Amino acid sequence: MIHAHLGRTGVRVSRLCLDVMNAGPSVGTDAPGAVMDRALDAGITFFSTFLDTADAHGWSAHATGRTDAGAAEHAVGDWLWRSRGRRDQVVLATGLPGGDGKLSGPEIRRRCEESLRRLRTDHIDLLQVPALARDTPWEEIWQATGMLATQGKIVYVGSSGLAGWEIAAGNEAAMRRRSLGLVSDRCGYSVLERAAETEVLPVCQSYGVGVIGHSPLLDALLDSVSAHAPAQVPDQRRAAQRLERHRPRFEAFVALCGSFGERPADVALAWLLAQPGLTAATIRPRGVDELTAALRALEIALGERELDALDGIAPGPAVAVAET
Repeated sequence: MIHAHLGRTGVRVSRLCLDVMNAGPSVGTDAPGAVMDRALDAGITFFSTFLDTADAHGWSAHATGRTDAGAAEHAVGDWLWRSRGRRDQVVLATGLPGGDGKLSGPEIRRRCEESLRRLRTDHIDLLQVPALARDTPWEEIWQATGMLATQGKIVYVGSSGLAGWEIAAGNEAAMRRRSLGLVSDRCGYSVLERAAETEVLPVCQSYGVGVIGHSPLLDALLDSVSAHAPAQVPDQRRAAQRLERHRPRFEAFVALCGSFGERPADVALAWLLAQPGLTAATIRPRGVDELTAALRALEIALGERELDALDGIAPGPAVAVAET
């Protein structure tokens, strides 16, 4: 397993980040603990339970016997508790749920405490602030997270889904306070979703912010044609229309992967890992078999010919502008 620094920090993380959301018997596969065991054995040391909302990520009461929105955090906490030595082997990331828009200083501290209880640990390595925290001033966020860091409850702060200017504003506010600021951003990025190359990736590179790529659209398209997993395509009309707009390129991508002799999911992951400035790519396996299959991406070396062919199907913003 290859490791990289998390942004400009000294900590190193595996370039595959295990998102625990989908691993569980709610989809009829292995228990979350078995997936995490296999991940650690494979050298994956970066675990995430970001935006831990059961209904939104395929979890149900069947996954852990719990009905609250912290099911994934509970699963990780139970796994850590069974062997306390594991805590020192992983970099643990979680997020501040922001669905109700309440992320004041007291709310940040309260929700962090709740996550710590569910995770059964005394500290969170990476606490991620969601885009829905836009109404909260950065000064208030840094005051609250600074207090948590002083208490030893968090180590680093990251973000998820922010625009480039928001990442810059957050780090400028942190510099005024002489604090570390954002060290990572979790953004939607894939061979079919390359808008992040326009603003987010350059800003992250400028500020030394690590990029954690995830692929919600591509995951949905892959799920929609999967013969062994229930479809996860959103029912909302707007989301379905968005998927259909990308489907012609997706079908061309699948055909191209076939010519490479590789699975589309593996090529997509290998492409993501090949992008400059990317710290890690998230994977959401539903069981041990899917996790083992995802490791194949680490063995795929995409050469200039393959990368050019992929660019031909879904060019990045810079290429698209140059061609017009």
